[in-house]
Amino acid sequence: MRRLVAGWTESARAVGAALLTVWRAEVEALRQDFARSGRELRAGVVLAAVAAGIGFWTIGLGLWAGVEALALRLPRWAAAVAVFGVGVLATAVLVLLAGRRLRSIETPLRLVKRRGREHVEWWQEAVMARPAADASPAAETADEGDGGNGAG
Repeated sequence: MRRLVAGWTESARAVGAALLTVWRAEVEALRQDFARSGRELRAGVVLAAVAAGIGFWTIGLGLWAGVEALALRLPRWAAAVAVFGVGVLATAVLVLLAGRRLRSIETPLRLVKRRGREHVEWWQEAVMARPAADASPAAETADEGDGGNGAG
């Protein structure tokens, strides 16, 4: 009987230790995921800010080019339009890059759900598989208990 109680006590300790290990690992993994999402958000915001700045000055340059074109009709106008086109192109590329970065960010709710699914999968594979492997010592303990009652 004492072996049976000791076996259950040891199993309870093992489950408790496994749960503590799992929770520590989950907290660390969530911390890393949040840090990665924060870096992606920061990079996306910086690219969006650069695109907005270039866009702002490009509009100013476009206005200046329009004024020059109307006032002088000189080759300066062609140069201003070329620079304006380059500014528009650069803005478009930066906006696309910023959008890609911002779309790659995993929301906190989606991140926690994903980590929860991974945790359940790990629990089913690693922890729930152990009792089946440990079933033979429990059966031997139960057999020894019956033998002591004179049933043999």
